[in-house]
Amino acid sequence: MTDERRRMPRIKRRLLVRFRAADDEKYRSAFTSDISPLGLFLVTSRLEVIGQPLVLQVETLPQNILYLRGRVAWTRTVSLEMRTVEKTGFGVHLDNVPEEWYRFLMGETNATA
Repeated sequence: MTDERRRMPRIKRRLLVRFRAADDEKYRSAFTSDISPLGLFLVTSRLEVIGQPLVLQVETLPQNILYLRGRVAWTRTVSLEMRTVEKTGFGVHLDNVPEEWYRFLMGETNATA
């Protein structure tokens, strides 16, 4: 675990995310398991390559989409037996985070307090 992960608050939140590699046109779907100001974890059995730039569409509310960019920071593969405890997927470090993402997170933090 890096120092950055320890400093950044994580919010357990399941959000629908459509994402694609920055050089691809085909979107895939996944759900988040946690989110933070600079990243999120996508639960998916099909992993991307570490360092891969991504384009993301995060559904924060029905009919409300936030458009983000980031890159794959790390991946985690979990055996079938352990998937009830841990999730397979990858972490995304967000780049050039828009103000709307921070406002959304502030609302989520206040909702869980």
